Amino acid sequence: MPRILLVALLAFAALAALPGCQRATAEQCERLCWRHNELGFWANFESEARNLAPDAREKLRAERQKIWAGIKARKFDPGLENCMRDCRRSASPADVECVERARTIVEAKKCLK
Repeated sequence: MPRILLVALLAFAALAALPGCQRATAEQCERLCWRHNELGFWANFESEARNLAPDAREKLRAERQKIWAGIKARKFDPGLENCMRDCRRSASPADVECVERARTIVEAKKCLK
């Protein structure tokens, strides 16, 4: 019986080591979620600020920076929790790396398809 258990554990370890079976860690998912949300947040800012005069744009940017700092300081964020849950279920370390390299929300979304 112990031999069967050992063989089963070794088989499981071998399967878990395959590239297709790897899932992102909690830390990787947290980085992915924050990066994705940050890109989306600033994309919304760019959309809203597109037609503003330079001084109004800078004022809006300062306001949004305060808002983003508040979001990052929250102890609990349901959106982050949902993102983390989805990420842990389906994202790979390669997805995390792709989102971290993304410079726009469009690029980040392509990483997660």
